[in-house]
Amino acid sequence: MNDTINSERHWLWVTRPEHYLEDDGTERRDLEPSAGFSPSAWWTCSPHTRTGDTVLLYRSGIKKDISHFLVVRSDPEQLDRPGHPLHGKPICQFEVIERLQRSVPWSAIKENSILRDWGANRTRFVKSAVEVPADCWSELVRLAGYDSKMPAKQAADGLHRIRLEREIQRRLMERKDLLERAGLGPLTFVVHEYIFGNGRRADLLYSRGRGLLKQDVVVELKRGEIGAHAVKQVSDYADLLRSECGRPRRRPIMVVIGDSLRSDAAHLVGGGARRPRFLSLAQLGISRVSNARR
Repeated sequence: MNDTINSERHWLWVTRPEHYLEDDGTERRDLEPSAGFSPSAWWTCSPHTRTGDTVLLYRSGIKKDISHFLVVRSDPEQLDRPGHPLHGKPICQFEVIERLQRSVPWSAIKENSILRDWGANRTRFVKSAVEVPADCWSELVRLAGYDSKMPAKQAADGLHRIRLEREIQRRLMERKDLLERAGLGPLTFVVHEYIFGNGRRADLLYSRGRGLLKQDVVVELKRGEIGAHAVKQVSDYADLLRSECGRPRRRPIMVVIGDSLRSDAAHLVGGGARRPRFLSLAQLGISRVSNARR
């Protein structure tokens, strides 16, 4: 991953209701700000997008507003999923940093004196990814209730957190015995960033046992507090593993790793066959990770 922060480009990404609402009308869980970045979500993007670019999310259709602040977490790559309607298109990974303090409705954008003559505004954001000129970006950020410097600070803080997470991930790849001593072993390392058929990615995948007793161990890693979203995320990965393996397999062991467990997630963990197990970095003996900015 390119770790360079590029603060020169800003984007507006446009999403339709089927991508921001669940079937029951509630907002999708993967648009909840999380305690860390997991490379499980991607977006179609411009080939000019770069890691560290900042993004505002416009919800078309039902909502008609700008609702979230995102940061791009990878340079573009071509989607390699034959048969998918977007196969071959450039995509970027992203992190949802924050739900805006106040959403910016289309009516406010349409009538704003600075934004009125912006070409993308005149065409009502028909493209899925639109570059935002600096003056328009500053005005959108102001309408959302932020100081103009705040998004850049959040982007830098988020990228620093990713560096820490990747350092921890490398350590767990090299030292699977740390997980084994926590009661998960003996383990065989399979892959990092396991890619599912729908494009989502699990941080680490191990296996244990053989034959009919073989069992996957899927790990989700976050730097910071572990909230309900991260716990539900690793549960989703376990379901995906079982549905995609194409043969009978024991339910995967689910593990979520972070600094601490938030109160909203405490009732969701516990281990066993149905609940993910929470392991703190201190339990694994890897809490001492460099906090120096690079």
